[in-house]
Amino acid sequence: MCWSDQTVHFTFPKGSSNGLSHKDLGEVTLEDANGGKYQGLRTHYKWTPGLVVRDWRYVVRIASIDPKNIGSNSLRHALIEGLNMIPNTNMGRTAIYCNQTVKTLLDIEASDKSNVMLKTENWEGKPVTTFWGCPVRRVDSILNTEAAISA
Repeated sequence: MCWSDQTVHFTFPKGSSNGLSHKDLGEVTLEDANGGKYQGLRTHYKWTPGLVVRDWRYVVRIASIDPKNIGSNSLRHALIEGLNMIPNTNMGRTAIYCNQTVKTLLDIEASDKSNVMLKTENWEGKPVTTFWGCPVRRVDSILNTEAAISA
């Protein structure tokens, strides 16, 4: 996905504080696992973002990845094909989103110092796996159990 004002971006309701609101519910008595009581503060948060897809070509989905049969070459080839489907990765900040299984495979590949496509870089003091300079992000809502897409 390539993020920018001209491709894909988030938006928030006009006049809101980035779509985030909160309501202070005050001090309440809470109970721990052992039955002990203590005072706590409760707050209700609500976030109402919107997603704007100005140009659908800047969002690419690589589907039907079988984690049992995935070889490092086939995954890298799929990532190359996906990135090359984006018309211009210089239009914004490009990132790769995947589940824990795929992220783990990419992290293992990045630990191989001879691999020039996948690297572990240090961003703001934290290790980040990148593929051709694009950060790889883990999203737990992407599942391995989704139905395969047939042609």
